[in-house]
Formats: sequence, structure tokens, C-alpha cells
Amino acid sequence: MIAVEARPSVFKTEDESLTGNPLAKEIRYFDLNWRREGLPSDWYNLNEIGFSMNGQMNLLQGLDQESKSIWLRQTKRDILGFGLEYLRQGIVFPFEYEVTEVEGERDLIDSEYGKRLLDTVDKKERDGYVLSSLRIIQEHLLKKDGTSATMVSPLGWTGLKTDRGEDILYQDTQVYFLRRKENTIIGTTFRTDFNFAETREAIRILTGKELPENASVMDYIKTLSLEDSSERHEEDIVFDLLSSRKNISGEDKSAYKDKTWRDMFQALKNRNFLYDFDEQVKQMIGEFEDYVVSNNLSKAEIRKALAATILRISKHALFGQDDREYRYLKTAYHRNKDHLDTRTITYGEVFEKVKELPGCAGGGSKTSSIESITDRSISIFEDLGYDFDQPGPCKKCGSDTRCGPCGICKSCDISIRRKEAFKIAA
Repeated sequence: MIAVEARPSVFKTEDESLTGNPLAKEIRYFDLNWRREGLPSDWYNLNEIGFSMNGQMNLLQGLDQESKSIWLRQTKRDILGFGLEYLRQGIVFPFEYEVTEVEGERDLIDSEYGKRLLDTVDKKERDGYVLSSLRIIQEHLLKKDGTSATMVSPLGWTGLKTDRGEDILYQDTQVYFLRRKENTIIGTTFRTDFNFAETREAIRILTGKELPENASVMDYIKTLSLEDSSERHEEDIVFDLLSSRKNISGEDKSAYKDKTWRDMFQALKNRNFLYDFDEQVKQMIGEFEDYVVSNNLSKAEIRKALAATILRISKHALFGQDDREYRYLKTAYHRNKDHLDTRTITYGEVFEKVKELPGCAGGGSKTSSIESITDRSISIFEDLGYDFDQPGPCKKCGSDTRCGPCGICKSCDISIRRKEAFKIAA
């Protein structure tokens, strides 16, 4: 390794050596150099990307070793899920639950994390219809071996809001297929960009039930396929989805954005390896786990460790870069073309790229994710680049409040766009 004797004064670092705890140094680097990297000052919040920092930190029940250990197991899986959904833009998400007896009652439990299937969804999601349908599915699967169930969840309105009161929309259409093999529930989420017409056709093929064009989102959610002795498997679902798209669109378009149906079949074939990442990613996660377990950290410090890990993994996955030594050397030798002739991607560029990955559902929206049966891309309604600073009254509701340039108040503006969410790609 080349010894760096001096560094430009603009570059801040707390240690001349590159040894010691690597994640601790990364956190310190972000704290001191967030502006240099093009990151926001609150870089540890990772606002607007597909990983919910608030949601993840809320899972940490305490700072004792047992609480941290439980949290780390779940967080590791969620980091890998983020990698699969966002960084790899995955279209197949496998999951498993076990038939387990809890206090004399049978339940479906994730054996690795101890989480109940019914605890994976918010009771407010789509006015409770998601939880209600999932409960029906669970009761069906608990009856006997060989049963299966299918639920289709369209894009659009969710009934959920952010902490700031913004309406949340789903950006994709997902199909959940669960089948029981002995005491194991083998679950698969299929991710598509189906519009409402294609989704209704999928429901018709999968369940034998037809929905009218004016069906509500809740009608889609509660239209289930429950089979007692089904020979249907995951590959059959893909064929049915392909047929649904072809019947409506008249051609075999992609399954999801630039992902093909062949990609979906291949993902099914490799379902046991979808959450596997390379050794560098495993090392980053290992450093994160070791840092949290081996140090007496506050929740704020753990939050920074998690955010730094997400940034590092994202940079490596998207750009193939996570060389700390390279960054240090580039600062010292940036004028020497013989040493370095390739520009390092900044973490600010990584941050912006990750924000763009899922794609927005329309103007004035931001992307993120929310935990449902599997993590899911969302968009958030916000202001459309204008202020609500004009005098009232509102042309729509008549309230004497500040309005936007169109003469309607913020509440009515959000309401109008919320209604439009039902019409996305219809």
C-alpha cells in the first residue's frame, strides 16, 4: 500500500491510517465530508430511497445484546431484500413460513425471524382489506397439506400516509402465491407493472372471477383464489400472468419494466439464491453486525452505521466501487494521471441513483418502500413544485385558506391527485 504523507486541507479524516474498524471510519468520513460527497447534512436518514430508516430503527426494541441480536437478524434480511428489490430490480421475491403452534393455537411463523405472517401488513393498508384477505388465506392454508392461495394487489392507492401526512401509492402490481407443503408455506411474490385492465384479466384467469372496470382497489384485494388440492405451482402463475398481458396488450411485453418473462422464470429457478450477494457485500454486512454488537452504541449511532452500510452496498452494487483506499489515494494524487485516471463515483451520485431506481408514479412524487407481505415500492404525493401562498378562498371547497397558483388549497390538491391514483394506467 502506498503511504500517503499529506492530504489537501479540504479533505477531512480523523486517522492517517486505513486500519482499525472500517465501518467506524466510514461513518466518521460521512460526518465530516457529507458536503464533499454531495450528500445531505442528515445523510443518516437516507430520505426518499427504498429503505425505510425510521421503520427499521423502530424495530430495535432495546440496546441490550439480545435486542440487538434479534434486530440484526431482521435487518440483515431487510438489507438483502433492499438489494434484491431496488439494486437488482428483482421481480421474484421468495418467502417461507412454518405452521407453528403458539399457546395452543396454530399460526404461520417465519422460523428464522419469529415473525407472524399477519404481522407483515399494516392494519390500515387499503382500509384493512389486505389484512382481512391475508387472514382468510392463512385460515385456508392451516386446514391441510396441499392447499394454495393467490392474491393480487394492484398499483395505486394504499390508504397509508407518511409521518408528514402524505398519501402513499404503490408503483407496481404484485401477485402473491402461497402453497402448503407439509408444514411449510412456500410463498412467492411476483412483481409486475400491470395496469388495471391487465390486473383484472390476471384475476379472471387466476380466480375465475371477473371484476368490472369501475372496481375499487379493495375489490381487487378481496378477490382470492383458494384451492384445496391444487396442482398449481409457481411456473403456472407466470404463464397465467404472461397470458393476462398478452390478452390485453396484444403482445408479449416485458414482465416488469425491462425484465422479461424469461427473467422471471430464471429467477424462479434460482429462488434459493436470490438473496445471495458477493463476498464484498457479505463483508460489509459482517462489519455492520460486528460494529453494532461489539460497541456500546446509542440508537443514533446505530442508525448512522446502518445508513453507511446501505450507502456502501449501493455504491458497490450499482457502480462496482467501494474502495476506501482508492478514495484516500485519489485525494492525494488527483493531479497524477499515471496513478489514477478514473473518476470515483461520489456517494451523492449513489444516493441520487438509488432514489431514481423504482421510478416515480407521476409528477411531484418521491420514491421509497413500505413493508407489506414483501417490501414494496411506493411513491408519495407532494407539492408539484409550487407554493400554496395565494390568498383564498379555495375554488373547490370554498375554505378561506392559502391556495396554489390554480386557486385550490393544498388539501384539495392532494385529494384530486389521490383520486387520479385510481386511474393510473387504467
